[in-house]
Amino acid sequence: MANPNLKKGCPSLNPLGKPRDYDSADVMRPVVEAYFQRQIDEKRPFTMAGLQLALGFASRDTMMHYANGNRGEEIQELMAFAKLAVEEQLSEKLVRDEGQKVGIVFTLKNNFGWKDQSEVANNVTVNEIRRTVVDPKE
Repeated sequence: MANPNLKKGCPSLNPLGKPRDYDSADVMRPVVEAYFQRQIDEKRPFTMAGLQLALGFASRDTMMHYANGNRGEEIQELMAFAKLAVEEQLSEKLVRDEGQKVGIVFTLKNNFGWKDQSEVANNVTVNEIRRTVVDPKE
């Protein structure tokens, strides 16, 4: 099946191939909402790459530019919400034991900052502390 984000007439794609330039969250929000609604209607998963394509971005770096607040707080919050929606769907799949766990974990680690964490217990008992003074001339 062809990617619906590449369909002719997708409002976020610039016919000249230049990435869209969003100057406000009000302009970006309908594109983000349309992406999620289309994915729901077509029973397709949310993905960061799909969101980037829907927004007309040619790279992950462009999306991160917006997500890091370089285009204002409202756009940053919108991007945080969109990323959270993708993360939520992926984490639900892990809990429900659906899909390729290794791929889901890889995506969560690389796009959402998840980490493997292990705790190491360090049980050390100190019985005696000695202080030795050393003469530097010796």
